[in-house]
Amino acid sequence: MSDPAIGTFSTVTVDYETAWGTVKGSPAGFLIPVNSCTITPAQSLISNPTLRGDFNSGDPALGPISASGSLVKVAEGLSMPWFTKLLTGNLTSSVGPTNFIHSSIISNTMPLSAAIDTKFLIGSTPKYSLATGVRINRLSIPVEPTGFLTTSFDLMAKTVVPGNAAAYSATATDWTSATGSSPIDQLQLASAEVKIGGSAVGYISKGSISIDANLNGNDYRVGASGARGSLVPGKHKVSGSLDLALDSAAVLTLITAGGATSLSFKWAAEANNYITVFIPRVFLQKTGPALSSDGAVMVTVQFEASYDSSTTSMLQITTANQTAGGVYV
Repeated sequence: MSDPAIGTFSTVTVDYETAWGTVKGSPAGFLIPVNSCTITPAQSLISNPTLRGDFNSGDPALGPISASGSLVKVAEGLSMPWFTKLLTGNLTSSVGPTNFIHSSIISNTMPLSAAIDTKFLIGSTPKYSLATGVRINRLSIPVEPTGFLTTSFDLMAKTVVPGNAAAYSATATDWTSATGSSPIDQLQLASAEVKIGGSAVGYISKGSISIDANLNGNDYRVGASGARGSLVPGKHKVSGSLDLALDSAAVLTLITAGGATSLSFKWAAEANNYITVFIPRVFLQKTGPALSSDGAVMVTVQFEASYDSSTTSMLQITTANQTAGGVYV
């Protein structure tokens, strides 16, 4: 009996499509480092309702292809612009003093779609599972005092075809160990770059940011063998929560005042390599402290973003690295 496929030997390749569900004629994939990639072509079974004259059931039918899962990876400056362009459909790149700066915002630009190819080495035979028509339904970004900046992309796709003998892109560019692919950790979130209302604060214990594209995954068409007919986004939502230490009256004022403010977090591996998440107009839930233990008093506050006229968006993600914007095509 041979060993089963081992996740250690698996790789993931990503590439933009020319249109939703249409892969490029000449692939230009990128091999990326990931923690996991769970997008699969699962189809539920529909029980046979036919009565047979006994207690046995007839053969079931297959339901629609769910074609969904998540891609979890530690954020790094090289591939982050690729993903923000996939999420938002736009990426504005400029030349910095000694680097390149890439920015994506939520706007009226249609999100892009991608092909994601996962390699499984079964014995000594490689097999590839290709997901097409992939879009990001939700991006989750943690804010923690320590640990890696582990981002989670909830994905939906048109379909997934497993067991391919050939890779989607045999000449994919390797981003797993390229310049700028070093993982970013939460200790690189400097105190001066944790901001509420444009001012640095030191009372955030932890938090989370969620960007929801609200994809409509229920469009299935007759004659499509269970694959989706479209995967269009709805009105986006940017929200999350913050755990705050009640260490000054300013915290109490913040959580009881209501009104709009802003949030900004910048993780900098070095001066020329960073990721900034900027929410220019955000509303914090009105709440107050509760006495629940004899330790430090912490307050969890929910937040939700809205459109900001100055930024022309409710979210801006900026990445600085050593890679020109022309690579992200």
